[in-house]
Amino acid sequence: MKIKNFLLIAILISGTVFAQNGTQKNFSNQLPEAYVNVTLKTQHEINVLAQEFNIDKVSYDNTNGNYKVRVWLPQRQFEDFENLGIPYQLCEPERPGIEMATTVEEMLQCNRYPTYPTYTALMDTFQKRYPNICQIDTILAATPNGHALLAAHITADVHTPNCRPQFFYTSTMHGDEVTGFYCMLRLIDYLLTKYQKDIQATRIIDNFDLWVCPIENPDGTYRTNNSTLGNSPTSTRANAHGVDLNRSYPGPNMNISNLEPEVAAMVAFAGNHRFVMSANYHGGSELANYPWDTWTSSKKRHADDAWWAYVSRRYADTVHLNSAKYYFTDENDGITLGGDWYVVDGSRQDYMNYKQHCREITMEISTSKVPSSSDVDKFWQYNRQAMLNYIEEAGRGFHGAVTDITTGKAIEATVFINGHDSLNSEAITSTDSINYYRPIKGGTYSVTFSAEGYCSETTEVTTTDGAAVRLDMALWPLPCDSTTTPIDTNDPVIDNPDSTAITDFQIANAITIYPNPAKEKIFIKGDISSQQIHYQYFDIYGKLISEGETQPEKAIELNSLPAGIYFLRIKTEKQGQKTFKIIKQ
Repeated sequence: MKIKNFLLIAILISGTVFAQNGTQKNFSNQLPEAYVNVTLKTQHEINVLAQEFNIDKVSYDNTNGNYKVRVWLPQRQFEDFENLGIPYQLCEPERPGIEMATTVEEMLQCNRYPTYPTYTALMDTFQKRYPNICQIDTILAATPNGHALLAAHITADVHTPNCRPQFFYTSTMHGDEVTGFYCMLRLIDYLLTKYQKDIQATRIIDNFDLWVCPIENPDGTYRTNNSTLGNSPTSTRANAHGVDLNRSYPGPNMNISNLEPEVAAMVAFAGNHRFVMSANYHGGSELANYPWDTWTSSKKRHADDAWWAYVSRRYADTVHLNSAKYYFTDENDGITLGGDWYVVDGSRQDYMNYKQHCREITMEISTSKVPSSSDVDKFWQYNRQAMLNYIEEAGRGFHGAVTDITTGKAIEATVFINGHDSLNSEAITSTDSINYYRPIKGGTYSVTFSAEGYCSETTEVTTTDGAAVRLDMALWPLPCDSTTTPIDTNDPVIDNPDSTAITDFQIANAITIYPNPAKEKIFIKGDISSQQIHYQYFDIYGKLISEGETQPEKAIELNSLPAGIYFLRIKTEKQGQKTFKIIKQ
């Protein structure tokens, strides 16, 4: 334990902030992990404790104004936690009735959990029965315990590349939280069997590129053996290495050099796609948890905080219409900003939002981490419509194509909402998918499209909640003039535009500039006698940096420019204008 945080926790303990005088039980070293309940007085105390231990759940007790906090402890932290002297209660594992499906047919009867062989057989069955709309992708071929991370890729003409918005559903990164595991299998089956029979299922498959990974931590779920699962310690929150995967992703405050195998595979998988939206399903509470986990709202809010509140509320309200009373009502009637619930570093949600320019949410869909087999299907029924609706949010807001105006080809560009985007909330396009997608709350926005080597363009767009607006943009290659309109395309083309080691950069017989690259000064010479020379510098986005007047053989100072690539436009009365690419060292 870090000494600083240990002392901070000790100070809090000495201040008697832990009000509960619960029965303390010693941990057994035979347990791989344990959950304990403690009572705290303030949100600050919760976040202090979270600096060293993994908080699993927080609930506020209106009767006494305290917080009941459930803490997950891997075996390596048992001694550290007990040494703090915090009164706690050891959570006993639940004993629900668990029935396991040992065949695909049994699993499709919708009242059992799959054994691991049944799970893999079911995934294979999906692609064999629906080969045109389903393909099983392997995210990780083998975990440390020999399990696979699989994803069902579902879309019309699944083997043909498309430009539809990409969406990613995953579940059970905590191996003992299996309600989402079951629901993801039901979702796959529902979409495939309802295609061309149900309007919404057909619309989703025809208009979205969907991946569903039912279980992200099979080593934890099938810790005891491949034929059973259950509450911890039958199944474990942690992976085979005893690590909580939802504290192990690189994020805003996390630089992790050695990623867990499951995390590394997911990072690579996300990096190979352009997911517009995603959701990760958990158990233990009942709510929609939206970004950020890393910060409280008083410190930082997501740029799309209003949109997140809107889509979270819509999910919760849809669940309420299709569920039993009092279901999905934790925190603010079923929604919360993650950091305001409790702060988490290294969450999958914040990684996807911060590192992948995606919009991921965490869904907690059952108070019981492992509902009984007879009850588990009701959670699918409660969440089904909300899950389907949430996929379609990825196509709303505004979207379009960003292309090179001279070739019509897709370019890698940034779609930035001025005065709005922050912390990587902007959309990024790619050369392999001509369309970008930007979900956002209804309103009017100023949007700038920019790409390296192209003139930036700014325009305005108005969006409406629940609808989509198309906004295409074609960008001119650099250089540009001061208003970011394209420079005359009849400008001579530089001899070697990609060179970074040109020492005498002659674009025409009349004018030469030297040296290039340059550190402090650039000189102009050539057959221009005593003409006055007007010069302009532009950055790589076409923005005018500076301009002035000079004479042949007189130096143009570069000291004020940071190192980088620029465009120098030279205008004379007789020779007209010439544009050079220069490198400032």
